[in-house]
Amino acid sequence: NGRLFDMTKKSGSIYIVGVGPGSPAYLTSQARQIIEQSDVIAGYELSLNAVRELLKHKIVLVQTVKNRNEILDIVAREKDKGKSCSILRVGDPCYSSGIQELLGRFKGARVIPGISSIQVASARLGLVLEETVLLTFHIDADIETVKLELLNSIKESKIAVVLVGLRFMPKDVAGFLVSNGIDSKLPVTIYENLTLEN
Repeated sequence: NGRLFDMTKKSGSIYIVGVGPGSPAYLTSQARQIIEQSDVIAGYELSLNAVRELLKHKIVLVQTVKNRNEILDIVAREKDKGKSCSILRVGDPCYSSGIQELLGRFKGARVIPGISSIQVASARLGLVLEETVLLTFHIDADIETVKLELLNSIKESKIAVVLVGLRFMPKDVAGFLVSNGIDSKLPVTIYENLTLEN
């Protein structure tokens, strides 16, 4: 009843890679190296665009909101075949709650940090992050608690740096704040495509 084991079969690897805020100029050398060494690259279109020149001769899996789990299943199968796989995230993967799901799903995955748009925006505005309230709506969980934290921060005259998400865009933020008594003339700076030509 002995079993034969293939001792030559190597285990693949999973990397969760932050690709920066969009411009290839903000891609770290470590992220570049990991992507170049990976066989399989998965990511949303925005993440893939940041590293387009590195994707030649790779298996590229384009994620969408609808196919997200299907793509992650393919990544798991490719890893089991011994392939090196990178799951790309815009900015720094640790700035959104999606990292917890990925680390739970891919035990032993290595996170490669990236430069966040929050850092770039703060640099442009001359802000010190430790003197601000940092909030993200780029989360899958309920956003009501974050909305209240934003409102309270503004009422306390704190500077809030906010990363919006599809469920709470700038017009939603403004509408929420104004409807809760915040002066509509409150100065606000909004950045979009912060490191890109457009």
